Amino acid sequence: MMRGIKTPAIVLLGVLVAGVTLWGALALYYAGPDRLHTALALGYALCGLATLIGLAMSHWRRRAVVCFAVVVAALLGWWSTIEPSNDRNWKPDVAVMPYATIDDDLVTVHNIRNFDYRTETDFTPAYYDKTFDLRKLESVDLIARTGWGRTLPMCS
Repeated sequence: MMRGIKTPAIVLLGVLVAGVTLWGALALYYAGPDRLHTALALGYALCGLATLIGLAMSHWRRRAVVCFAVVVAALLGWWSTIEPSNDRNWKPDVAVMPYATIDDDLVTVHNIRNFDYRTETDFTPAYYDKTFDLRKLESVDLIARTGWGRTLPMCS
């Protein structure tokens, strides 16, 4: 009976190792397009492959899983040190971030987009600032642009 439970558990562990390997290799690869990150991604992928091979051999199984857990812990440690940043090479239509300043009931929104679009890729960028008095506000419309070029109304 124990053998009947052990095999599916090993297969499930193998699927988990494969998934974590894929995620980790892609995370390392996309962290920077330089040779170091490519080499780290390849090394991590090879470590995952070695773990999958080790899972197939009963005398290596425990060592393989422990070694892989240590490597994953190191990867998660690195991942947790990454700080978010908007300092990137953005497309011109999303290169300027809006922000707001608040002074009691007055909110000034800076860098509101007001582009003149001739086509989807041909446009003249323009921005403006506007101050809103929250006491006089009756409604708010928020529009979000999806990654597929569609705009979706969020609230009205």
